Amino acid sequence: MVRLATFRPSLIEHASIYAQAQTQKYAAAPALAAIAKTRQGKAQYDPLCLIGCIELARLEGRAPAVPKDLLTGYEGAKEEARSMIETLLATQLDDEWRTALSADLASLRGDVGKARALLDAD
Repeated sequence: MVRLATFRPSLIEHASIYAQAQTQKYAAAPALAAIAKTRQGKAQYDPLCLIGCIELARLEGRAPAVPKDLLTGYEGAKEEARSMIETLLATQLDDEWRTALSADLASLRGDVGKARALLDAD
């Protein structure tokens, strides 16, 4: 029989690495917003959608709270992404991107129900 104590150090290490990876997403958000600003058309979509996905995971409890030292940058990136997505939604988009960007906008506005409904409708 294998004892839990044998695996405990490894489990703690893996949990720590996972938590660090989760919080690094928040640190990446300002860079993703900056990348989106330098791109046009469909090249803008992926970084914006990633910010929306990060926020949806946070709202659904699938990610840790935003660390205090990252909060200002993360909130700024969310606001920039919201603004860019609103502008994109006023343009001609195919249905798939319109749905994805609409779901991301709902996430960035804090509307988990709408975001999830849009994503699960497919």
